[in-house]
Amino acid sequence: NKSNWGSILGISWSKLKLSSSLLPELSLANFRPSTSLNIGIFYNWVLSRNLSKLSIYNELLYKSYLAKDNDYQYPIFNYTIKDIQFQMKYIKLNTMFRYQFQTKKIKPYVGIGISNGLAISSKNYLIDQRASSTVKREATEIRKHEQGIL
Repeated sequence: NKSNWGSILGISWSKLKLSSSLLPELSLANFRPSTSLNIGIFYNWVLSRNLSKLSIYNELLYKSYLAKDNDYQYPIFNYTIKDIQFQMKYIKLNTMFRYQFQTKKIKPYVGIGISNGLAISSKNYLIDQRASSTVKREATEIRKHEQGIL
């Protein structure tokens, strides 16, 4: 076994669900699912010939999603939401330590690692209508960095 690299192409499906005490109308929103294309590259660095089952696997990915909700009335808040939208585009670096099982045909593996994402673009807004006025405003502040365990 030796180190290798390649490209990654995939589809992701996301459904956004929010909860907010500052903007409770976001908790009531029913966002439509978002399907998006993910593209990237990977590099799998095999640690040594003697330890060919162990490697450090890195992925650099471009990911995006779009979540929308339209035309909902909130009588308890006395207004109607005309449109809520969250659109995120980000670059993500996943790094894992992997152990690959040696079998004849398929090569399953187990891994553990960390994920870091950096927002390169984020748009979010909420258009609400109270009585006779319509207001477009930022729905919420969005973090520019995310981190997770793989």
